[in-house]
Amino acid sequence: MDPHWGNSSRVAQEVPSASCLGSFLFSSELQSEFAGLSGDWNPIHMSLRSARRTPVGQPIVHGMHIVLSSLESIAKSPAGLRTLQNLTVKFGKPVYVGEAIAVRQVSCPGSRLRFEAEVDGATTTELGLGLRDGAVPREKFVFPTGDKADLACRELSWPEMATRSGSVGVPAVAEAIIKRFPNASKWLGVGPVAALLCLSWLVGMECPGLYSLFAGLTLEFSESEAPPVLSYFVSSAHDRFRLLNIQVSGLGVRGAVEALARHAPIRQSSIKELVSAVKPNEFEGQRALIVGGSRGLGELTAKVLAAGGGHPVISYSVGKEDAEGVAEEIRVYGGTCDVLKYDVRLPASRQLDSLRPCPPYAYYFATCHIGRRKTKRFDPALLDEFLEFYVRGFYRLCEALMDRCGQEISVFNPSSVFVEDRPREMTEYAMAKSAGEILCADLARCSPGIYINSTRLPPLLTDQTAVITPVTTPIEMANSIEAIVPIVRDVQAFRDRNGHFS
Repeated sequence: MDPHWGNSSRVAQEVPSASCLGSFLFSSELQSEFAGLSGDWNPIHMSLRSARRTPVGQPIVHGMHIVLSSLESIAKSPAGLRTLQNLTVKFGKPVYVGEAIAVRQVSCPGSRLRFEAEVDGATTTELGLGLRDGAVPREKFVFPTGDKADLACRELSWPEMATRSGSVGVPAVAEAIIKRFPNASKWLGVGPVAALLCLSWLVGMECPGLYSLFAGLTLEFSESEAPPVLSYFVSSAHDRFRLLNIQVSGLGVRGAVEALARHAPIRQSSIKELVSAVKPNEFEGQRALIVGGSRGLGELTAKVLAAGGGHPVISYSVGKEDAEGVAEEIRVYGGTCDVLKYDVRLPASRQLDSLRPCPPYAYYFATCHIGRRKTKRFDPALLDEFLEFYVRGFYRLCEALMDRCGQEISVFNPSSVFVEDRPREMTEYAMAKSAGEILCADLARCSPGIYINSTRLPPLLTDQTAVITPVTTPIEMANSIEAIVPIVRDVQAFRDRNGHFS
């Protein structure tokens, strides 16, 4: 596996709180432990490189890990003295590795209880429990013995998902399950706890598999003997929303799971596909720094530039392998390309020392993750993070380039149509992009040798925009090539108009 979550060494532990049933910190160590128990090694949970190519942007906690941790707390409450008959779960917002959830009881209408798992006041997971009075059933189920889990995620086509059926075993032995979830195992029995672990394996590894998100579940708990495996079949598949309804039974549970099939990471056009979009050698002589050129629009710009005879210098902050892959594709085609590690949050000048000569052209695609889980209407800390990337980082780069290139540079800093037409929960993003526009205008006005293109781009298909909603499917996105090629030509035209650059 590829668990790259930074340098967190915190051990996951229960954090006591008087205002909630329990709080749990999900460290990277606990993430790996749960993957071993459940068999769910999906890269969206285990790999920073893979997760950053998804709409969530960074590794997220397994949904069933949140559910089982919540049940572990609930089992110690008065609810744990009653028999759990059924369980419904709705997954809303993601929980990131390194965060803690708080489990709270929301309402108590009769025999049905409702609980929520929260992060910083934002509800991420909703649980509904149907209970009845009476003795709590103990072990009436076959103990799992630890089936060998296939660590490869299935990469299925939509037709394959829509007709999928089969069964999954339990990769962990009963003793390991009881050790990790002692209260839940005592309350429900180790069989049903194992079944919940199997659901994670089912969704994350089997169906939908590689490009999956767990949406929710509805389960009934049985007190009769049950098979030691979880059987499943897809009962319905909704193409428009890429939503699967999966019927499951075994290990003491029966019910349905809802899972979303994400789109695969966006593949930008190859350099060969771009040759027809530009004229041979029309960008000859343009040596350009492409900040954030390892993927997305930065990757596309690097290829457009190289297809026209230019020399891109691709920068990356964390995606070294992605950047090297783009550079290799350009070189195999016959172009030239360099790769540079560059962090826009750090002083710029020293990071540019290795660039000889310093490129007088730059394309600035640096960004943090845009689609955030928000807990309030306006978040000053989030605005500050956006400003660091879109305003301060850009200014530091321009300052360093002007100093090295004799005040003559031609730069693209993308703005967004969202400045005027803001989607919900994107206030801070739009504010930062608007501030970036003002900075660009004033820099160009005060420094005659600088040209800055700050075109407001329409929604273009990238990893950050490829979310699962019918309004953002690829057919409704603007054409990225048609948007980027004119911008590269405009940045190039500054030299042609002024004759400053050699």
